[in-house]
Amino acid sequence: MNIKITGKIIKIFLLGTFAMFILILIVDWDEFKKGYNEGISAHKTMNVTK
Repeated sequence: MNIKITGKIIKIFLLGTFAMFILILIVDWDEFKKGYNEGISAHKTMNVTK
C-alpha cells in the first residue's frame, strides 16, 4: 500500500482537527469555562517566586 502524502492531505487533516476542536469547545462550553475560571483563580492564589 503506497500512499503519497501531499499538501492537500495535510491541509484536510489540519482543517478537520481544528473543526473538531471548535465543535468540542462549543458543545462543552460550560465545562470549559468552569475549568478555565478555576485555573485562573488557582493561579492567582499561588505564591510564585522568581
